Amino acid sequence: MSAECSSCHESSELQTSENIFKRGRSFDVNRRTVYHSMESGAGYEGMASFCGIMNMPCMTKGAYYKQFDIILNAQEEESMQERKYAAERLKQKLSEEDENRIS
Repeated sequence: MSAECSSCHESSELQTSENIFKRGRSFDVNRRTVYHSMESGAGYEGMASFCGIMNMPCMTKGAYYKQFDIILNAQEEESMQERKYAAERLKQKLSEEDENRIS
């Protein structure tokens, strides 16, 4: 985004969002927008419609699906870690119950 002085017409670029370098380079606002479109079920078309209504530029389908893949991979990794953690807790709980029965 840029701001322009109405008197001298000098403009300055403004960064509206932080850059993200973990899991690919992106602006935080773009990744959050794609995440919301995934969570709401709106997908790319819903996001493009919203951008049109707001009179703001929309990312390309290619950029959208690149972010989509990054988010999906992160969710799958998180899910795998959570399942491993749950399995470890269950194993420990069952082991404790077996020890209590033997005692």
